[in-house]
Amino acid sequence: MDFLWDQPYFFLILCLGLSFWIRSAGVFSEVHHKHNFAVFLGEQCTPAQRREVLRALLLSVPGDHAAFRWLVMFAMIQAGGAGCLVWYLAYTLLMLRPLGALAALRSYYQGPDGGPLNLGRLLELMLQRKERAARPLLCRALSVLHYLLLGCVLPFLAAPLLGFRGYLPAGGQPWLLVSALLAGAVCLLFRRRGRAAASILFLLFLLLALLGNLASLIPVIELSLLDSVQLSSFLSALTGAGLMAVLQGGARLGAGTALLHGCADPGELPRFPHPVFCSVYVQLRACLQMVLQTAVGLLFLCARLVPQDNDWVLTGLAGFLCLFTLLDLERAVRNFLRSTGKGQVLAALCLSCALLLWDFYTAAGLFPLLGWGVCWLSTIAVAGILAADGNWYTILLEDYRDVYIWHVQPHPSIRPYYRRP
Repeated sequence: MDFLWDQPYFFLILCLGLSFWIRSAGVFSEVHHKHNFAVFLGEQCTPAQRREVLRALLLSVPGDHAAFRWLVMFAMIQAGGAGCLVWYLAYTLLMLRPLGALAALRSYYQGPDGGPLNLGRLLELMLQRKERAARPLLCRALSVLHYLLLGCVLPFLAAPLLGFRGYLPAGGQPWLLVSALLAGAVCLLFRRRGRAAASILFLLFLLLALLGNLASLIPVIELSLLDSVQLSSFLSALTGAGLMAVLQGGARLGAGTALLHGCADPGELPRFPHPVFCSVYVQLRACLQMVLQTAVGLLFLCARLVPQDNDWVLTGLAGFLCLFTLLDLERAVRNFLRSTGKGQVLAALCLSCALLLWDFYTAAGLFPLLGWGVCWLSTIAVAGILAADGNWYTILLEDYRDVYIWHVQPHPSIRPYYRRP
């Protein structure tokens, strides 16, 4: 499926990202100094909202589907080289505005008390707002794609509990799994406080691991920068795969992961009075995840280059990944029990598990073909929805600017319950 993540896909991502950056810049052209994260937290949010945002950011440190993110990152570095991290940063920054637009549109169509939306339902509500003719076949196809993606991603959540097949040698050890299981039980018992404690411990571990690898950190960063632009120079065992390989790895990690948020459940979000508040929060959260995932990638490279000094780093990464996997599984089960498409999710999950068993016995490789194909189609679908409803996101931005920055009459097209009293 590597041919799907090729030049046309790169061009689509570039056009999508630049178009939303240009639109945002046009809306805030006269108030550039008011359009940043610091002003949003310091001026637009009340003290209670600020505390809620910071608390939610702390709880989101593990990220959504940490096992999927980390294992894909390790696989891309193994296949494409260290330069994938540089292009991951570039694609993630490029996709910040589209990711924020997607969050704002989902928040608008959900309403204050709405439930989770799949892509089919999102398109249906978008057509209703535009007073266009309904497209039931297309909406149904997008819903099926949504459930197929969930069915392909869910098996990744159990992968860390079975070992990492060469990525993290410490993975799969019984004592590590038992420790992660006990830690996960404690986190679930104390709920928010337990998850916050796990996030703080993970941040401390990353800090200690980076400090312990200061001697090799600068060479690793230099190695990543060189591998991201050199076509086929062999600098180490994790370089020399070629420019197209690192571009494809960065696209899957950065743009692909960002656009897949359109299909995945965004998790528990703070309550905001306007959809653009949700947009800024999601962009802030994406920046936090970008920094943390880059740190994990650098540690993985350090452990590969200097393995004799980093056994404890690999063990720590494997332990935290097992812990976050258990927390993700618990959240996935809870979301499944309250979802409306239980039958579709079960059917997709049974299909993916059947393909996994078939691959295990025959080595046919059907599950990777299905998984990467569904991921690619999902990103294309989300990009299409963003392109079709981008003008409405611009209207939401104008309403946010008028009400919360200029303090004037809100936009007449926005539904009343999003207007500040």
